[in-house]
Amino acid sequence: MRTPRHAVHRPPGPREPVDPARIGRRVVHRRATGMTADAVAATLEEARFFARQASRHEDLADDSRGRAELAVWERIDQLLAAAGPGAVYGPQSDDGARAELAAYAAREAELARSRADRGPRG
Repeated sequence: MRTPRHAVHRPPGPREPVDPARIGRRVVHRRATGMTADAVAATLEEARFFARQASRHEDLADDSRGRAELAVWERIDQLLAAAGPGAVYGPQSDDGARAELAAYAAREAELARSRADRGPRG
């Protein structure tokens, strides 16, 4: 028997709420991978510019993703400055990125356990 076209697929359990700050941090980690200190510094200046622009608009003033992205760019800039000339960013060498990935993996494992404990939906 075929599924009706109007049938809606629903995930098997509760979905984790969207966290714009986490999305922003992950985007920065991906974008910064392989960047040199000079490239990160230029991108940091661009992020600061956009943060100043966003602060002037009411609807963008409470942008948690933008603030999180700026914070990560600043941390990466400091990390590369401390690493010395010729340093290239990689999330595997970033304690902050590794801690976030570990926390994300723990949340995913917890969701998987809760889904398994409920069993199949009937």
